[in-house]
Amino acid sequence: MQRIKFSEDIKPISDLRAKGAEIINQVKTTKRPILITQRGRGVAVLLEVSEFEKQQEKIAFMEAIVKGMEAAEKGELISHAEAMKKLGL
Repeated sequence: MQRIKFSEDIKPISDLRAKGAEIINQVKTTKRPILITQRGRGVAVLLEVSEFEKQQEKIAFMEAIVKGMEAAEKGELISHAEAMKKLGL
């Protein structure tokens, strides 16, 4: 995902209402998220679906790593042979 350009990628909600298709096209073209504001405060982020999916996959992967590290710290490990047996390999 490209980094946000504050001069181009912050839009008030009124722009989203009036120029929705144009703003969505900007997200698709630039691959950058758009920060939507209301009364001067950020309230939502508009992001291309494929970028959102990539982020979700990264989060799930990182959560699995943390879970594994926590298990290792507790000594809740199994051998490679045991893992292969559980997987039926």
